[in-house]
Amino acid sequence: MNDRPSNSSFIIATRNRSDELVVTVRSLVEQTVLPRELCIVDSSEETPARAEIEELCDKVGLPLDYHHPAPKGLTVQRNVGIDRVGGAI
Repeated sequence: MNDRPSNSSFIIATRNRSDELVVTVRSLVEQTVLPRELCIVDSSEETPARAEIEELCDKVGLPLDYHHPAPKGLTVQRNVGIDRVGGAI
């Protein structure tokens, strides 16, 4: 289990890929060293996996910023994420 987070921030820009998003977050929370924070910038119309993702992050104490609704466009979403985090990206 992680006893000291790194100073890195993890940003995920996504749209309509809830299953893949859950797989990615599960993998992230199983890492030995967690990032300082996780920011998900989601431009999906619905967020069916949000509650599960929040629960996964809560269990390991990983701060989560789930930004929804977000503007469409990968580059735009990445920039939104960059503006919302405080650690090294």
